[in-house]
Amino acid sequence: MTLILETPQSDIHRCPACGAQCAVQKDLLARARNSGQQIRIACHKCDEIFQPLNDNSPLAAAATPSRPNPNPRMGVCAACGDSLSVPPLKAGEAVMVECPHCRHLMQPDEIGRVDALADLPAPPAPPSQTQRIAGTLLALMLAGILIAGFAASAVFRITPPLPTPFGLAVSPTPHFAVIAADFEAALDGANGAVLVTVTLANLGTTAGAPERVVVSFLDKTGTAVMSRPIAVREAALAPGEERTITARLSVPPDGIEDMAVTVLEAGGRD
Repeated sequence: MTLILETPQSDIHRCPACGAQCAVQKDLLARARNSGQQIRIACHKCDEIFQPLNDNSPLAAAATPSRPNPNPRMGVCAACGDSLSVPPLKAGEAVMVECPHCRHLMQPDEIGRVDALADLPAPPAPPSQTQRIAGTLLALMLAGILIAGFAASAVFRITPPLPTPFGLAVSPTPHFAVIAADFEAALDGANGAVLVTVTLANLGTTAGAPERVVVSFLDKTGTAVMSRPIAVREAALAPGEERTITARLSVPPDGIEDMAVTVLEAGGRD
């Protein structure tokens, strides 16, 4: 393996060609891995390119250089920051490199490498002053909304309910309506009979039953000929429930032209 020392900021790898110790920043390695790039290290002294390996690396043979690196590399002067061409150095060769721009003399380890950072994605830019102010204002606004909500909830809990205004109090009660009514003549003895069918519905807000259901037979002038109850104290109907009542009344059908239905509710309402 090439890794010989690990520090919190950098990893130090030994070049397999010349044995020089090459330090690489950990954040550069992490950025390269996160961007899916294949990691290679260019030796700071001899420019040999090798793969960094540690105890967990699958291929130990990859640390052996596959070829010499005859190509010069582009470096960055440590004094003026301009780029310069650095020729390959032989193993064990100790030289001083002079910057062609500022004449600064430096060892090969002091020369920054340009192409080592060219393909790496740039680190995310810190938020601007406007973004920080907008984020602070948004956080304060959300905190104010939460505090106001908690305060309103506490007020609603400790405030007693207001009395219902006079005339607006509505108590749950059943209410019945006739949704269908029909009659027809039926043979029943010598005088005949009338077969009555009435359908009721509970349109109220609670269960209940009508006190009485009365049908009145009318002649062609609309005058009531006679009235008969067809149901008294029926079983309770739930709100929205319907019920059909059928009754055969021994009433001569002659002269009956129409029928009216009266529903008497509990308490005298109809």
